[in-house]
Amino acid sequence: MSIFRNDDVMNFAMGMTLLSVDPPIIFTSTTNLIEIPSVEKSTIEVLCEVFADSPIPPYFLISPSWHFPEIIRDNPAGIAMLRSAQRRAGKQTVIILGNEPEDEALASNLEFGFANVHQNAMVDESTFQPIESCPKDFDAIYNAKFYSFKQHRLALRIRRLCLLYAMADLSGGDIYSELRQSLPESAFLNGDPRNPEMFVRFGREDVNAQINRAKVGLALSPVEGAMYASAEYLFAGLPVVSIPNRGGRDAFAHPDHWITAQPYPDDIASAVDELIARQLPPHEIRRAALERAAIYRNNLVVLINRLREEALVASDWSTDWGWIRRYHGGFDYQTMRNIRAYYERAESQA
Repeated sequence: MSIFRNDDVMNFAMGMTLLSVDPPIIFTSTTNLIEIPSVEKSTIEVLCEVFADSPIPPYFLISPSWHFPEIIRDNPAGIAMLRSAQRRAGKQTVIILGNEPEDEALASNLEFGFANVHQNAMVDESTFQPIESCPKDFDAIYNAKFYSFKQHRLALRIRRLCLLYAMADLSGGDIYSELRQSLPESAFLNGDPRNPEMFVRFGREDVNAQINRAKVGLALSPVEGAMYASAEYLFAGLPVVSIPNRGGRDAFAHPDHWITAQPYPDDIASAVDELIARQLPPHEIRRAALERAAIYRNNLVVLINRLREEALVASDWSTDWGWIRRYHGGFDYQTMRNIRAYYERAESQA
C-alpha cells in the first residue's frame, strides 16, 4: 500500500521544517527518530518515501536534543534509521548540527556530515527580549520541568526565587510536592501541575513576561541538551548561573554575563548575588547573545547553500529567519501530509 493512501502515516505529525525543496532539506531533531505507531516504518523511512520522486534524495539536518554521545549510546535504533537512509541515498545525506566540539568526531565516526549550528541559535529573539517596564520581583528564575535531573534543590538558598514549568512528570515521585515543602516562600508561577484546573499554561510571550520579572536565570542540570531556556534568558536580558554541564549550553556563555558555579546551594546563591551586583544592562546581555546566535545561523546558511550548489541549484537560500518563529526551536509541528503538500506546491510553481 502506498504511504500516500495510509492515513496513519500521512497524518503522523512531528517537529520538522522543510528548509529547501530543490534539493529537499529537512530540519528536525533526534527526538523525532522514532518508529511510527501502527506501521512498521520509521519517521526517516517515511520522509524518504515522501520525497521519493525528487531527483535528489532528501538531506536530513539533525539537531541533537540531548548530549550527543548519550544519544548515540541510548538510541541506537534512531542512529540506525539515519544510517539506513544515508545508505539508501548512496551519499552523505545526514548532517549532524552539533552543539559541542566533540560532536564533529562522533558524527564523522558514524560517517555523517557535521555543521556547527547550535540549537539555541534557533530560539526566537523577537519573542524573548527585555521588557524595560517590567518590575524585577525576583532575584532568580528557573524555567525547568519537574524532572530530577533539573536539580531544583540547588536553588534552596536563593532568597527570592520563582519557578516556571510545564505539567509535572509524577511517574518518579511528586517532585512538585517536595519542592513546595522545601521552598515555601518561592513563587510557583504556573500553579499546581498535578491539577489541570489549578495549572496555568503560558504562551511564549507570557513566558518572556515571566522571565523579565527576575534578575538572573538558572541552569542547574549536569547533562541534557543545550537547554533552550538558557538562551531565552539571555535574549530577554538576564545573566545566567549555570553549573558544570554536558549538552552544549556553555557555547552561549559570555564571561561577563554567565557564571558557572559549583553544584551546591550556597555556591548557586552566591553566584546569583554576584551577577545582581554587577548591574548588567539587559540590552548588552541580549546583544552579546545575538552576536553568538548570528555565527551559528550563518553556518546554517553556508551549509544549505553548499548543498544547493552541489545539486546545481542557485545558492540563494533565504536568510529571513522568520521561519524559526513558527515553532519553538525552529521546528514546525506538522504532518507528513503537510510536508508533501508543501513540496508539491513548490514543484508546481518551479
